[in-house]
Amino acid sequence: GKETIKKTGLDRPFLDNRRRKIYILYKNLYAATQHPDFPDSLRKEYNDLIIEQTKPEAQYSSMIKCAIRDKFRF
Repeated sequence: GKETIKKTGLDRPFLDNRRRKIYILYKNLYAATQHPDFPDSLRKEYNDLIIEQTKPEAQYSSMIKCAIRDKFRF
């Protein structure tokens, strides 16, 4: 990941900031769904939003897939 970002020129600060914001958004959605008191009706909706971001056409799909695999530990 890090090496690819450097070699492709994606290590520009404005892109890092955008990726960070997206990461934090989905990390918060994920964290909410893990809370035992979170409503089941919203849990499915939030999980669907997260899963949508793992599709190949999603802008940061690889990042989100890795984050889910690691349970969003940064």
